[in-house]
Amino acid sequence: MDTNGYTYNAEKRMYVFVRKDIPFVHQAVQAGHAVAQYIIDNKGKLDGWSNGTLIYLAVNTETELLWLKNRFNFSGRVFSCFYEPDWGEADELTAIATIAWSNEFYDYKTIKMDCFITKIAKKIKRRLLWIKRALMMKSDQT
Repeated sequence: MDTNGYTYNAEKRMYVFVRKDIPFVHQAVQAGHAVAQYIIDNKGKLDGWSNGTLIYLAVNTETELLWLKNRFNFSGRVFSCFYEPDWGEADELTAIATIAWSNEFYDYKTIKMDCFITKIAKKIKRRLLWIKRALMMKSDQT
């Protein structure tokens, strides 16, 4: 518990940093590749992470991922990178996975979930509001 009375869950979590300059569907795939690469590179030694919390964090570009990679190298952190071999430039760095305590990367935001279902839900909500207004107008006229 901190001085403000908040209790924090101190557990190891898998963090995956993924570029947000690629489409969402690719972000999820690249992040999955980074997790698999971490497990392969570390021969299943998961440093206290037991397939619990998995968090996808956004970075702006490959340049920011490279900066993060250098930061992790300098600090001695265990991490794994995934390089996509099938895109335009050979072996683009698309994601980095690491295991850390729950409060280490508070300054990063999670990837944005702008998926098909969210768009449909917004359309349905707009349509329901339109119907509600139309019914209210009709009841006012009678």
